[in-house]
Amino acid sequence: MNSVIILGAGNIGSRHLQGLSNLKNKTNIHIVDPDKTSLEVSQTRWDNIKKTNQSSVSYHKSLADVNSQEFDVAIISTTSSVRKNVFETVIDQKSIDNIIFEKFLFQNESDFHEVSSLLNSYDINAWVNHARRYRPTYKKIVEQINDKPIEITVSGSQWGIGCNGIHYVDVYGWVTGSEVINWDNSQLQRRLLSAKRDGYVEFVGALTGNDKFGNCINLICIEGEEPRKNVSISTPKQEWIINQSINKGLHITKKSDGWNSKQIPVELPYVSEITGSVVNEIINEGTCALPTYDEAKVYHIGLLRTLKDHVEKVRGESIENCPIT
Repeated sequence: MNSVIILGAGNIGSRHLQGLSNLKNKTNIHIVDPDKTSLEVSQTRWDNIKKTNQSSVSYHKSLADVNSQEFDVAIISTTSSVRKNVFETVIDQKSIDNIIFEKFLFQNESDFHEVSSLLNSYDINAWVNHARRYRPTYKKIVEQINDKPIEITVSGSQWGIGCNGIHYVDVYGWVTGSEVINWDNSQLQRRLLSAKRDGYVEFVGALTGNDKFGNCINLICIEGEEPRKNVSISTPKQEWIINQSINKGLHITKKSDGWNSKQIPVELPYVSEITGSVVNEIINEGTCALPTYDEAKVYHIGLLRTLKDHVEKVRGESIENCPIT
């Protein structure tokens, strides 16, 4: 029987748990979190979702309470501040074949390299949960792109450059194939906002990046009463605009059509609808469509450096860990 462990039962962890309800094979699932309330929320969400298999779920406040020793897949959905410690603990105490990491990976650049070394030493396959690679709308766009350079712009209010910007940096890497982004943080406002989670910060203003091939990315967030966000992916001959706020839809314009706009519905399934497919692929095929840890690491480190630099400018002091999650 297959075995999966989720480390971190917060909002995203509980959604991963729901996603495992459509695994192809009967599976032993363990979810671990020291917070009793988080475990209770996860259990409620699992109990309330329709299931396509007879998998069993066990809830634990400590990894030491988990009797199973071998796992096909571990999902680490903790916050960035403790993710490395949790990773080190689980690979020390359990045998893990594959890992899915949540973003933002880590707050300190050295953690990326240390984790990479440990993954190699323990012969563990690892991916990062940039789930847009499983969302039909994004897959359709990627399939239709046939010219360059490519420009990606994410704009709106309260969408979280620090928390969610890395997802669009991954889209940039996916569609351009370029590993290097030259970041410019000079248009970020010289102040920091409190993030939704205590102890973390968020950013307002514009963060821009480009590469030597002319591809570029713009992350723009302003203060506003309501969260809203548009995502634009454009080339000299085509543009796709994903409206995720008002009148949700995918707007497509092409030079060959006189730049007339056509709108089709967006297909952006949630984590709770995707995780099962990802885990099925990993268990049955040994791979999945998520970016590997090594692929994602490049973009995470680049974004971490520029945001850390900005935090240091605002605070007027050097910091060891950049407080983003």
